[in-house]
Amino acid sequence: MTNNSEIKSLIVFDIDGTLTDSVVAHQQAFTKSLIELGVTKVDSNYAEHKHHTDSYIAKVIYEGFFSNKLTQELLKQFEEMICQKLNLQVINEIAGARDLISRLELDSSFDYCFATGSLEKPAKYKLDCLNLDFHSDILVCSNDLNSRDDIVKTAIENSKVYYQQENYERIISIGDGLWDLKTANNLGIEFKGIGKKN
Repeated sequence: MTNNSEIKSLIVFDIDGTLTDSVVAHQQAFTKSLIELGVTKVDSNYAEHKHHTDSYIAKVIYEGFFSNKLTQELLKQFEEMICQKLNLQVINEIAGARDLISRLELDSSFDYCFATGSLEKPAKYKLDCLNLDFHSDILVCSNDLNSRDDIVKTAIENSKVYYQQENYERIISIGDGLWDLKTANNLGIEFKGIGKKN
């Protein structure tokens, strides 16, 4: 944590497909975990949902199937299921991800944070696979937030508190999904796309 009035830039990182090569592994773990919760019919076209976040998609699918509420207790159980499945797999970095963050840590003109649609425990596991030493205050996940806009906004506000930075000269979102681009546009921040998928 730093306390300085220097004008800085903030980089907001997505995780899956941006820092870690984990999109397929995460989606498979997500689907298998829904089935373990008893959802026998799962439409895995997750990109079609209004909000591309674990909490929102799990809620819509679970409640649509059972006509019962997905409680916080069930969501925590679901989160553990996903994590258990991911723990059995090797999660590799997207080439250059670890090096980029190492360079940012040495550059006093930049702060960084993580904003992901994943639930928290799987997200932390993926970042741990990169051997990153990060504080949980700069990681915002979907446990209590359904929309990407809210997740990124919260990550920005948390970063201001954590880094003791009143304002940022530039805020740059880095992601691999169209939802990352849409969120950046909605919030009026810059965007850099990763990968060729979109």
